[in-house]
Amino acid sequence: MNYKIKLLPIVHSDLQKAKKWYQNKNEALAKEFKEEVNKEIDYIAAHPEHYQLKYKA
Repeated sequence: MNYKIKLLPIVHSDLQKAKKWYQNKNEALAKEFKEEVNKEIDYIAAHPEHYQLKYKA
């Protein structure tokens, strides 16, 4: 069972900035960056138990 991942607006902003930085260096790097981020998000959705639980204090 895959969980739905919700990213905060600040995460979207940070990812866009990172992608633009990579695009300025090399378009292929930007594409690879996006693919790797998407792979990690998919992995987290499929295997959330792999990560440490954290609670607000």
